[in-house]
Amino acid sequence: MKQITLPQEKLSELAQTLERANKLAKELGIVNAVPSTNSAPYRVYNDSEIEEFLKEDKLPDSLAQKVRQNLKFK
Repeated sequence: MKQITLPQEKLSELAQTLERANKLAKELGIVNAVPSTNSAPYRVYNDSEIEEFLKEDKLPDSLAQKVRQNLKFK
């Protein structure tokens, strides 16, 4: 897929046009699938960072014991 850069003014015009088209489609009962322009930021963690997260993600022994006892009664 090729990518182009549009000036902000043209991008705003395009967004308004798409908004109007989607509003009209909705009024006419037409399903209109439009790809999202928003993307969530994400980060790829390396193995050592994941190992560190797992080490930190432990219940204290006293709390773990309390949970086990409460689960036995149910």
